[in-house]
This record gives sequence, C-alpha cells and structure tokens, in this order.
Amino acid sequence: MATYQFILTLIRHGETNWNKTHTMQGHTDIELNESGIAEAELLGEYLNKEFILYNFPKPSFILTSPLKRAKMTGDTVINKANWYNSEEKNELYSTSDLLKERCLGKWEGENFKDLIKSDEFKPEIDFLSLSEPRSTQFFDKLAIFQRNNEELSKLRLIESSFEIYQRAAKSLDLVAEKMYKVIQEKLESVDNNNEDDNRIKDLHCVLFSHGQFTKVLLSYIMDMIYKQDQIEENKDKTLEEMEFKYFCLDLRNTSVSQMTLELEVTNDDGNDDNISLKLKNPRILRLNDRSHLATGELKPMNTGLY
Repeated sequence: MATYQFILTLIRHGETNWNKTHTMQGHTDIELNESGIAEAELLGEYLNKEFILYNFPKPSFILTSPLKRAKMTGDTVINKANWYNSEEKNELYSTSDLLKERCLGKWEGENFKDLIKSDEFKPEIDFLSLSEPRSTQFFDKLAIFQRNNEELSKLRLIESSFEIYQRAAKSLDLVAEKMYKVIQEKLESVDNNNEDDNRIKDLHCVLFSHGQFTKVLLSYIMDMIYKQDQIEENKDKTLEEMEFKYFCLDLRNTSVSQMTLELEVTNDDGNDDNISLKLKNPRILRLNDRSHLATGELKPMNTGLY
C-alpha cells in the first residue's frame, strides 16, 4: 500500500448575464459576459503569480464541465496562468459531463422574482411555501413535487441531490484514476534503484465547474472527514425519505476552493487489474476565495504539503 498527497482545486465559472439577472441556468449553455471574462483573466494572472513566486505546482491535469461558461473560464485561466504550452494543454485539459451543473428542467431560463409571481409555476411555489428559491433544499423539494405530479413528471426532470451526489462520487473516482496515471508516469521516470515514493511530488488537479454541483462535491469531500456515506445511507430510500447534509456556502463566480487529499493505492496480490484507489484525509487550504478580484496581491500560503 502506498499513499500520495495532492492538491485539488475547485473553481466556479465566471459571471454570465443570467447570473447577473438571477436567472436559473442549469444545463442551458450560457457564455460568460464581459465581467465573467475579466474575472477569469484576473484569476489566471493571480494563479500565475502563485506559480512563479511561491513555486506552487502547476496542475498535473485539468477537468472542466463542457458547458460554455465553465469551459470559457478554464480556457481563459489556463492561458493567463501560463501553465501549459499548446501541446501540453491538448494533452492535460479535458471535459467531463460529470462536472455539469444541476439540471433544473423547465425552470431553466426563469428569473427567480418573476417566477414567484407566475401562474405557470403557482402549484410548485404554493407547495414549497418559499419566497426565494435559491437553496439546495429548495431544488430537492421541487424534484419531489415534480416526480409526484403526473403532468410535470413527463417534462425534463430536475436533478435531485442524490443524483448529483452520485455524479460527485464518480467525478472523484475519475480524479483518482487520472492522478494514479500521473503517479505511475512519475514513478517510471525516477531512478529505478530509488524506491522512495516521497519523491513523487507536485501533484495538483483543477476542476472548473458550477455553483450547485461544487457545493454538493464539497459536501461529499467533507463527509470523508466525518466518516459519513450519504449515498449508502440514502440509496434504499425514496426522495421524500432522503436526508442530506449540505455544505452551506454561497459560492461566488470564479471563487477558488482548495484542499489537499491523499490517494491510497492498494494492490495486495500484485495484479495491476486489482488495484484499489481511495481518496481520504481532506484538509481545506482555502474556501470560496476571491482574493484575485480584491487587490490582486498574493496571500502567502503554506500548504503543508512537503
């Protein structure tokens, strides 16, 4: 068994016009507006300073949601951070549907304030008895209502937190698999006579995604600390019976949340087909950080990695 520590960085996309008007986006593919592009540029420049001044490790690989607002943010940040040349970018930067935002069904494209006053959505609003539909719990209640309504259940369904939680778990499995490949490549490149795995350093993964998804992903990661398994606890329950503990945080546009994680690699019988990968021991380095928009000045960081 071997354990390797790496940095995981979660970045929410920059501002869109729909963010500005509090219009629900979900899977609707909206581009960044001028402010969103400027936010991403500032973040890229900030991360470039970290890379140069503090020798902060550049990403071993980057994953992004395929939706334009996340992909544009990733493209802009990568270019401004100057992490890769074009060949490296093509190799190390890829999209994954697992990182998409929560699907909001027919609510996508609706403005919060206008929606509350709309006759079309009156049954849902009356059922929910909420005046400001912004929370994760709100969308879970809405998913229940939609599935229990014969007419609404025929429409594109809102994703429940259980479904997003499953996506979050799969996304971290993907991170573990890709990080293991990076480690294998590093091990092959070091002196074969030196079996000191501590030489495998500078491991870093960046994910560009969305507000609702990233909050659920953070909840999943925090569960590692409290030894919870909310997927296992809820898998045999109906949506009405499910109970999720959420990481309550208003993640802002281009906010950075960062942590260290350990990748435990187990291979008891020496067969490469039977390798087990497990992520554990998260340690938060920064959360919902938008220092790049304040002054652009670096805050000295001690990751405690090495």
